[in-house]
Amino acid sequence: MNSCDSYKTEITKFELNAYPTGFKSVLNLLITSKDSIDLSIPILVVKGSKPGKTIAVFGGVHGDEYHGPQAIRDLYNSLNPDELNGAFIGVPHSNIPAFNAGTRVSPVDGLNLARIFPGNPTGSLTEKIAHCLGVNIIQGSDFFIDLHDSGSYMSMPLLIGYYSGPNQIGRQSKNAAFVFGTDVVWGHPEVAEGRSISYAHNLGIPWLYAECPGGGWLNSYQVNKYISGVKNVMKMLGIISFETNIFTPKHYLIGSGDIDKSIPTNRNGYLLAEVDLLQQVTKGQTLGKVISFSGEEIETIKSNTTGVVICMRRTPSVKPGDIAFLITGIDKSP
Repeated sequence: MNSCDSYKTEITKFELNAYPTGFKSVLNLLITSKDSIDLSIPILVVKGSKPGKTIAVFGGVHGDEYHGPQAIRDLYNSLNPDELNGAFIGVPHSNIPAFNAGTRVSPVDGLNLARIFPGNPTGSLTEKIAHCLGVNIIQGSDFFIDLHDSGSYMSMPLLIGYYSGPNQIGRQSKNAAFVFGTDVVWGHPEVAEGRSISYAHNLGIPWLYAECPGGGWLNSYQVNKYISGVKNVMKMLGIISFETNIFTPKHYLIGSGDIDKSIPTNRNGYLLAEVDLLQQVTKGQTLGKVISFSGEEIETIKSNTTGVVICMRRTPSVKPGDIAFLITGIDKSP
């Protein structure tokens, strides 16, 4: 195994071909402006002893999501380059300023990293991060996975999201989703712009993203599910070899994955949900109510369609415009 002893650990440009086979190291990808360093992003690189496909995995695109970063670190530590055909590139903390603040968006410029890809090399810090990660990491991959969780206020089930289109990207994405190993698979016939996955999509790179219950804490079960899921995809790609169990998802869902299109609240108050995740609901059904501080009902939130509750707010305090619920459809022909 080649270590980083004879290679620079601080780089402004990453090219996998610059490193020998059998290479395993933590590199620091620098984001600079003029003569100063704005940020250093650790990337975990394992290049196998034999050629093969490259998988890139992001974590921590939002600063209050903690399962992806630890899953990437643990997976990196478990990989032996002598046993890999291809390469693994992990970015555990894609958005370090937001992580340091424990917030979904960056405290530096107020931007959401998951909404501004492909970024801008001369823009604000978050725009530079998006550009740097896109050009240096996503572009060189054969498959891309973004590990999210539902953050501090919202909740989602453990799921894998994929592109359900009829082309080659769709077929590869769907195949990977069905081997990842979650009970919930969620297909999307379209991909909203500005995401890391839309960046990969526009380059013709198949992708997945994962979600799990957040709450602002770390759950080892979710971390281990992410690790096993990424390994299952690596097995499918031929990067690693090991025995896997045949897994059949329990919930096949389809619809827009754009959380920004969720049903919002319109009043300040205290949210009381009347449904739960993965519950089937009908159009017009009451999903929850907002009450005043004295207990008076001031808003009734109803479903805008028939489907399944895929995302809901768990934190009771709400204000106008806060995401409350997202309903998606059932895939009857998985």
